[in-house]
Amino acid sequence: MKRLIIIFLITSGLFLSCGKIIFREIKCRNFQLKGENYWFPLYVGDSVVFINPSTNARKKYIVVNKYISHRTEYISDTGCGCLDVSGMLLTSGSDSLWFKNELRYVEDQKGNYYEDIIFVIKNKKSGFFETERTKLNTYSLDSINFTDVELFECKDCKENLRVKKMYRVRNLGIISFELVNGEVWINENLSKTGLTTMDSFEYSENTCE
Repeated sequence: MKRLIIIFLITSGLFLSCGKIIFREIKCRNFQLKGENYWFPLYVGDSVVFINPSTNARKKYIVVNKYISHRTEYISDTGCGCLDVSGMLLTSGSDSLWFKNELRYVEDQKGNYYEDIIFVIKNKKSGFFETERTKLNTYSLDSINFTDVELFECKDCKENLRVKKMYRVRNLGIISFELVNGEVWINENLSKTGLTTMDSFEYSENTCE
């Protein structure tokens, strides 16, 4: 009888920690679009064109990948947690433009949200992150007034082909970006907005144990 009690106590210790059952199955929240609403509202195969007003040069970016990876559940006390990752890749010849968002959380916590925007222009990489974002109530470009604008700025960038400033608008995407060398590239489409929808992504689900 004494041996059974000891076994019971040891077994209970494996499942109880600070009053909580460990190794529990935790359901994650449903995936929700967030920063993706500031990406280009396009499908794979669609394109966006930027124009340099000084030279009339055109740079056409084509959407080659767009995905969402959603974790539906995980087992507690294993180092796992809820994780949502979304991404979008556009290319223009050897140049590219990447968007990547991550939301990490456990249980019902708010969690941490990360955002990367990466330009590669003639093998020079420029990166912007959520900490470099400034919200603007209004911004004017080519005599058009925009609301719900986000400004990303790299104040320490010095190499000519690096992007030092970028503006983007909800339901439209990046409307302009400026290089360190003074080149300005403006989105050819500044008036036709659209909604970013789940069906424009390749969607997948996973679990973690």
